[in-house]
Amino acid sequence: MKKIKASTLQESIIAMTIILICVSVGLMIFINVVRSDKAIDRLKANLLKKETLLITKVEKSFVEDEIERDGFIIKKNIYKFTSGNNCGVIEIIVSKDEKDLTRIKEIVIKNESYE
Repeated sequence: MKKIKASTLQESIIAMTIILICVSVGLMIFINVVRSDKAIDRLKANLLKKETLLITKVEKSFVEDEIERDGFIIKKNIYKFTSGNNCGVIEIIVSKDEKDLTRIKEIVIKNESYE
């Protein structure tokens, strides 16, 4: 009779352990890439928020608006103070996929120069 060469239980366990380590490392790399993508979205949202606020103040366009840019939705709300006509609050909300990423509220004086 011919002997069939087979692997032992120890060899099988060692091979499974090596495969498990490789899969674990690959999964950690994948999770880090997905997390960095979310961080990049938040960074872009913050930049868009600051840019929109600056443009609003420089151009003195104190009107409510909703803009879509680079896949983000930028919503600009304007609230007036009841005590004075030239003071107000600008609120800017940046969202993506119906999820708010960042927001800012700032008090502005409408007749000030921001240049």
